[in-house]
Amino acid sequence: MRRIQALDTIRHVSRSTGTTYLPKAIGILVRFAGVGYLVNSFALLLAPAFAGMTSPAILLPALVGESSVCLWLLLKGVDLSKWDRW
Repeated sequence: MRRIQALDTIRHVSRSTGTTYLPKAIGILVRFAGVGYLVNSFALLLAPAFAGMTSPAILLPALVGESSVCLWLLLKGVDLSKWDRW
């Protein structure tokens, strides 16, 4: 049986919670963003009219999560010693 790539990605991200590159709160926001993308994609396939009404609310966690990652990387950056150990 074929595996769904998005679900496999969420499973991989869930297993890698021990990383210390980013704060745990940002990791949780990015997970919510991934779930929002999944819900939006399935809604577009199964109920396009409903997806049009709920799309802004569903994609709001993606905006918050991805913006927080961008801001963190711009302001704090990546700790190269932790990057090399991983």
